[in-house]
Amino acid sequence: MTYRWRPLWFRRLERGVIFSFVLAGPLLACGPDFPETYYDRDGRQLLAAPEGYFAVEIDRVARDILPTHRAVVTLDQKFAAANWAADAIELPRALAERGVPARTAQEITDAYGESRRQLEATKGAGADWCKLPELAKSLPIGLPMEFAAYFRGAEHWARGQVAEARENWQRVLQLPAAERHYRSTWSAFMLGRTWLAEAELGSGPEAKQACDDAVENFRRVRTLVSEGCADPLGLAVASLGWEARAELARGAYAPAIRLYLEQQAAGDPTALESLRRTATRLITMSTTELTRLAGDAGVRRVFTAYLIARGGPRYDEMTDGQWPEKLAQRWALALKEAGVQTLPEADRLAWVAYEGGLFALARDWAALAPADSPEAEWIRAKLALRDGNLAEGEKFMRSALATTALIEPHRVRLEAELGRVCLAQNDFAGALSAWMDGGQWEDAAFVAEHVMTSRELACYVDRSAKVAPTTPSAEMDPRARFIRHLLARRLARTGKAQEAAQYFPPEDRARFVTYTADVQGGFDASRPAAERAKAFWRAAKTVREYGMEFLGTELDPDWAIWGGNYALDPTVQARLGIPVSVGGIFAPTALETARLQDQGTASVRFHYRYRAAELAWWAASLLPNESEETAMILNEAGGWLKYRDPSAARPFYQALVIRCGHTELGEAATAKRWFPD
Repeated sequence: MTYRWRPLWFRRLERGVIFSFVLAGPLLACGPDFPETYYDRDGRQLLAAPEGYFAVEIDRVARDILPTHRAVVTLDQKFAAANWAADAIELPRALAERGVPARTAQEITDAYGESRRQLEATKGAGADWCKLPELAKSLPIGLPMEFAAYFRGAEHWARGQVAEARENWQRVLQLPAAERHYRSTWSAFMLGRTWLAEAELGSGPEAKQACDDAVENFRRVRTLVSEGCADPLGLAVASLGWEARAELARGAYAPAIRLYLEQQAAGDPTALESLRRTATRLITMSTTELTRLAGDAGVRRVFTAYLIARGGPRYDEMTDGQWPEKLAQRWALALKEAGVQTLPEADRLAWVAYEGGLFALARDWAALAPADSPEAEWIRAKLALRDGNLAEGEKFMRSALATTALIEPHRVRLEAELGRVCLAQNDFAGALSAWMDGGQWEDAAFVAEHVMTSRELACYVDRSAKVAPTTPSAEMDPRARFIRHLLARRLARTGKAQEAAQYFPPEDRARFVTYTADVQGGFDASRPAAERAKAFWRAAKTVREYGMEFLGTELDPDWAIWGGNYALDPTVQARLGIPVSVGGIFAPTALETARLQDQGTASVRFHYRYRAAELAWWAASLLPNESEETAMILNEAGGWLKYRDPSAARPFYQALVIRCGHTELGEAATAKRWFPD
């Protein structure tokens, strides 16, 4: 399987300082929206049902539908603009078909366009229509009847004269077929709209009849298109949604959902929200009503999708805060009561049963689901983990990850959960691999820095992230680059400089080798003191500038993952703070706990600044008193610490005024009683 590295939350822009955050959520005023981590989650979160995606599930259902028509108008195209564009194209065509000379056709088209503009302008101005002259009277002579009659209907509709509007649109449909090619679908569609509006405002037999008339006209739209009538606006597909709305008006949920699904299959993006809102209506139904609807495949698949997606956006405001788990439980029981055991949907039924906490029922449906369903394998894994069987859970998880049908968000979460299953079995390399493959870099860094020994990590890197020494960073797999750099810094912090050098990125490696050579040169007692001082001072300045790249911890305390710009809660404390009663099988094992307690990283944030100051101190110690160079080193090195840790900087100030009190910097320090600027 080919993996694509996805460090979604950041990318390094400049050396260890600036990071650009690429986030799914909004940016917070105080910093980035930090990604989710899994190393510190308790068992309840890890055993929770996967969250579905309503749009993905509906697309999956709609794939089984072969639409008769295709959607035309897209969301970024205003309907009025599309309407005008259709007139501008179709009227000249209709006139040409009737043998009207080109010049006359242009005059008719221009005059008709002016009438259209007046109609739109008057509608937009909210004018008192009763006091305005009829625009239809100014229509040009020679305008084809279908265009003229449709325009009159549109004007009456805008004036609120519904009966007159219907009369004109009916007149279009009564024309001979050859004379109504362009406006038949428009007229039938608007007739459906008028009857639906009447049905939604009324009640009783009249409203029912209006619904019937609306449905009849919306179906007629599609019939007309099938017979060859023009449909530049995609009204055949739009009529599916409006007919579904009419079905909902008379309480017919199954036909409505079937129509919305066909609209979705036809490519109309508005169908998704219609399906979501229709599913929301089912929430208030009784168990008896739900059981009756469970027998319909369309209703069953859409409502199941709605529940495993936990309602999708705006769930709380649309459902009055009802818990999705309780709704899933009601639906699962309704499915069971209805005797539903269809194999193609068994994986989703197992999913919704698990969501509702009906684990025995989830197990039964999972047993009926196809073996190659990644969602079914995931539910089987959750059930195994709930039983405390980590090995079985891992097997099902890896089986789900091996399928190509797993969507990317689910793959990321499944890799993340697999990392915790491996961690719970003391398979630290397995946890690291899972989190690396899933793009969970913070989780991966936790294992690499705090849990694995440096030797274990080096073996992992040599096996899984091996690269040629001369490979440029830009050509490396980002996974390899990041984990190798983390290992390099970890080895460097423990004094294994020679071993660390081979793992640094090429752009840092030469600089690090020079730094270590300068440190060694400073300790070389065979060299003159002045040379040793210069070597120590070069090393001090280098590690002060590049300390994050050479020695920084990826997580706490330095947080190189965020370029050192943010500090979060200590990771080891967060991990050890998971109570056994809550963590269950996912609580830290005895081996992991021992590693976390014994294998600490640096204890002070930006510790490399102290290392730089220490090297500077040694440099100054090799230089004479009352030397401007000595004073400069003491003043600059003390300045690295004076704001963050004044107590650590004080010895540098004292040495400056005692050893170099007669230098310019020493006198300034004495006068200020602290480091001069």
